[in-house]
Amino acid sequence: MAWMQELAWLSPIMLVVFVVSLIGSYLAFRQKSYRMLLVAGLLHLVISPFFAYSFGPFMFAIGIVEFYMGAINKKKTKEVVRL
Repeated sequence: MAWMQELAWLSPIMLVVFVVSLIGSYLAFRQKSYRMLLVAGLLHLVISPFFAYSFGPFMFAIGIVEFYMGAINKKKTKEVVRL
């Protein structure tokens, strides 16, 4: 954990990246751009361990939900033809 003390300036930058990507993921969900939601979820999963003692679990949970929503909705559904 000594690297966190040496790179203390990195924490606010990652927090800003989280907030911006959270807003971006909300907009991507509203526009039904699920691939972007998948990328935002992956980004939140990568950033969350750096905030493990504060709100990292919350960040991890949001990343899991975004990743799941992006993966599920990425595939296009085919219309069923009824005879």
